[in-house]
Amino acid sequence: MPAASRGVAFVGTGGVAQMHANALREVSGTHLVGAYSRSSENVARFSDQFETRAYRALGELLGDSQVEVVSVLTPVANHVKMSLACLQAGKHVLVEKPVGRTTEEIRMLTAAAASRGRLCVPVHNYIYSPAIQRAKQLIGQGKLGKLSSLWMIYNQKHDAGMGRPGLLLRELHIHHAYVTLFLGGRPIRVGALASNIHFSDPAAPDQAMVLCELPGGAVANLWGSFGVDDRTSNPWSVYYKVLGTGDGFTHSWDDCCSGDAQLPGWDKTGYRDSFLHVYDYFFNRCLANGDPPLSSLDNAVDALQVIEATEAAIEKQTFVKVGYA
Repeated sequence: MPAASRGVAFVGTGGVAQMHANALREVSGTHLVGAYSRSSENVARFSDQFETRAYRALGELLGDSQVEVVSVLTPVANHVKMSLACLQAGKHVLVEKPVGRTTEEIRMLTAAAASRGRLCVPVHNYIYSPAIQRAKQLIGQGKLGKLSSLWMIYNQKHDAGMGRPGLLLRELHIHHAYVTLFLGGRPIRVGALASNIHFSDPAAPDQAMVLCELPGGAVANLWGSFGVDDRTSNPWSVYYKVLGTGDGFTHSWDDCCSGDAQLPGWDKTGYRDSFLHVYDYFFNRCLANGDPPLSSLDNAVDALQVIEATEAAIEKQTFVKVGYA
């Protein structure tokens, strides 16, 4: 590998780590140094698959001078703890979404990153798609006219046994929240309805519709389902639409599919490539040129507050004002 290649290590070796590792392979000037997991079996399997080092302990990873950047890919309960340790060791951090369980947790990362002079960037991967960046540019330039409506629709059936209360909004609709913030700005208030039609746990919603009132009168329509696939001739697997008073924009992950769907969405090139776009932007724009990331910890705080308002709207069966703080 080139002498100037930047070293990356992973904390967490679950399914999403494969997406990250495959994406990193395509970014020139970077390489995967190694990975750590609390499961010795998982990290051994991962290191064999990607021909990389298996760290025996987190401290071993943090003490490796070859590692400049750490991707934190653990379950959300460990995101903040692991990210803080990496920042305190002087590493830049990419942390999977949702970044934390509370706004206070996320702000701890903001303070730690600032004190160490390091970047801590949420993997809000959907907005790194060139198509979504282009949509934001068109909106900002006024080329669609006055923003009228934003649609993000997700239908990908997952295993019924994975359902648990909070999963749908915190780990699926968090994508919808940060995309809405990126394209339409901060929602003023939200209303929502959720139901269970598939998950084994009847207390775990697997589909929800969220309506967001946006600045200027636009409305965001955010649908997400873990309960069904769309097998129609014009599928809404993951589908975006923006309408303005002049023109509009649309984008679908179904525009290009390849490979095996080992897990839902893995055959959608729009999904796989979103991780590539994150790493390419982070290394070639943020670290190389000093450009700010497209996703910040402040965005992560706002997205969580939108989700918290959505949870309150479902419970109260009414519209709830988003309390940004």
